[in-house]
Amino acid sequence: MAKFIHISKIDAAKRQLEIAIGLFLNNSDPVSIHTLALSAHTLLRDLSKQQGLKSLIKDEMYEDVREEQKKRFIKMISEATNFFKHADNDPEKLLKFYIDQTEFFLWDTCRMYYIITKESPPLIRLFNMWFLVKYPKTLLDEKNQKLIINFSKDIPLNWKNRAQFLEWLPFLYSNIGRE
Repeated sequence: MAKFIHISKIDAAKRQLEIAIGLFLNNSDPVSIHTLALSAHTLLRDLSKQQGLKSLIKDEMYEDVREEQKKRFIKMISEATNFFKHADNDPEKLLKFYIDQTEFFLWDTCRMYYIITKESPPLIRLFNMWFLVKYPKTLLDEKNQKLIINFSKDIPLNWKNRAQFLEWLPFLYSNIGRE
């Protein structure tokens, strides 16, 4: 008897995203993390488009790029993803992979997941905590910037020690629904 599961696109994206975050916080393989993150990002971006929403990285930033630089921009943000998926044109090529870009794709993916589902599962909240501790000035809203900076002072979390953030996971699971 064949075993199978029924799975929706949103559930597939959530699973890929949560596994990518878990691997990321455990300092696992950056290629695997990027591949999972971008797979979830692609699913959520497609679902977002159907609702008239956009990815910050692939849509909104693209709109702000000068016309003569658009091809270069797309190549830059898609190069690693395409490299990890295809070997038909360049089987011997070496890639200079900037692993920090994955952090921004994870953040954008978390953002799209929340906008679509209005859910903020513990692992996604945990990644957002890490991201905002590392990049506190990413938020445009000064009030939220100050909140994150003060949070970082009160609870000394070091973004360089990603695994330290996993210690917060039981707390986040115990407070589901109390946001």
